[in-house]
Amino acid sequence: MSRVPKHVQATLALNSAIERAEAYAQQMKKGGYIATWHTKDMQRLARSQAAALSDQVSQLLTPGSAAAARDAGMKTGVETVKLARQARLRELFAQEALAYEAELNAMGLALVKPRD
Repeated sequence: MSRVPKHVQATLALNSAIERAEAYAQQMKKGGYIATWHTKDMQRLARSQAAALSDQVSQLLTPGSAAAARDAGMKTGVETVKLARQARLRELFAQEALAYEAELNAMGLALVKPRD
C-alpha cells in the first residue's frame, strides 16, 4: 500500500472544504430566491386584500363629512401600517444580511461589495 504525502492530503482536505462551502452557498442562494418569491407573493396578497377592504369600506360609508373623516382616517391608518411593516422588513433583511455575512466570514468566504 502506497503512502499519500501530507501536502496531497492537505490539498484534498482543502478541496473538500471548498466543495462543501460552495454547496452551502448554493443552498443559501436558493433560499434567497424562495424568500424573494415569498415576499413578493405576500405583498401581492396584501395589495389585493387592501383593495378589497377599501372597496368594502367605500360601499359602507355614506356620503357626508363624517364619512369623509372616517375614510381619511382609514387611509392614514393603512399608510401607517404599511410604513411600519416596510421598516420592520428592512430591519429584518439588514439583520439577515449581517448574519449571512458573518456565516460566510466564519467559513473564510466573503461577499463582493461594490466600491463607492
